[in-house]
Amino acid sequence: MNFVVLGASAAGLTAAKVLRENAPDSEVTVVSSDEHVYSRVMMHEFLSKERDLNGINFVTPTFFTDHQIHWLGGKTAVKLDTAAKKVFCADGTEVPYDRLLLATGAKYCIPPITGLRDAGRVFGFRDYADAVQLDVLAHAGRRCAVIGAGLVGMDVAYALSKRGVEVTVIEMADRIMALQLDHRAAAAYQSRFEAAGCRFVLSAQVQRAETGENGLIRSLVLADGREIDCDFAVVCAGVRPNTSFLAGSGVDCERGVAVDTQMRTSCPDVFAAGDVTGLSGVWLNAMQQGTVAAKNMCGMQAVYAEPLSLRNTMNFYGLMTLSFGAGRLENYLAGEGYVREDAGKNVYQKIYVKDGRVVFVILQGDVKSNAVWQYLLANGTDLKRLLADTGKDLFSLTMADVKKL
Repeated sequence: MNFVVLGASAAGLTAAKVLRENAPDSEVTVVSSDEHVYSRVMMHEFLSKERDLNGINFVTPTFFTDHQIHWLGGKTAVKLDTAAKKVFCADGTEVPYDRLLLATGAKYCIPPITGLRDAGRVFGFRDYADAVQLDVLAHAGRRCAVIGAGLVGMDVAYALSKRGVEVTVIEMADRIMALQLDHRAAAAYQSRFEAAGCRFVLSAQVQRAETGENGLIRSLVLADGREIDCDFAVVCAGVRPNTSFLAGSGVDCERGVAVDTQMRTSCPDVFAAGDVTGLSGVWLNAMQQGTVAAKNMCGMQAVYAEPLSLRNTMNFYGLMTLSFGAGRLENYLAGEGYVREDAGKNVYQKIYVKDGRVVFVILQGDVKSNAVWQYLLANGTDLKRLLADTGKDLFSLTMADVKKL
């Protein structure tokens, strides 16, 4: 059997390893646009100079040889012929397959803001190539505007401020990392970023980009007329699945490549996993999807269950936070919640509850109890009954307590 994997990130390399483990006599080939293996989760530490390229590699240096996997790096897929079972690359390389995994990830997108797409020195922060370009510009005293204060935007702001760049973060929401944090938890991070020299413009919308005679960006004009001067800009306002090469292939694409619970696409012998599917964009979930896809490619039976909650982890300036929940945090902000705080230890924990059950959890500064809350969330446990049976305070519950019901 000739297995081919397109993509060398979390889903792709996890799948390649599982394929080799379960089909030891088959050929396994990984094809990727990237010439290096790296973790996007750690890429900001490369930009901040806290790690080098080897330091953000999430597999061992001998991964491909150890697992007898053939890697074709620097090969960008431009066409898929599912009838002929071939992948065509930009440099003319043709890669035949018996079974194929699409794990090509996603690309950043620049919103249709007047002048922004045509301006020079406007970047995303998705691939190693983006980090390399930003590394060249990241000099002390330079000014950068970051559009978007989600996790990626804050990664960029952290890295550039470490390099002495004057960073201004522009965000439409009224707080940073709004999908993961409530106002109290977000404020704890914002104060730390501000102490490091970052400036924030919240509840703001970029209306247009202004450029100089050389075509390079020089400022962003907001809807209220304010102007943010900058020498370069980084757009962190969402991604889209990398599916352009699938045009005419017969592979159904909706928000991303459509898959069933076994990660099969609409075409025989073609599977998909990771960001290209438009499913959960969390690293761990991409690995799980890659594992399920690979097992089914080997003829085994495996099913991927979409997680009830997406667990997000962040750690800036030594302050660790976990957040997870059923649905969007915004739906619960005005509802019932229980708080534990210890300002002296930078601890803030909030448990959002609806109909007597946990629906969203934020653990900041002390994350040791996360297994308890994930269990209660996943099982829809009746908190009133649990507290009555254990006689304990909400924040004193242990795994032994919650598993008694």
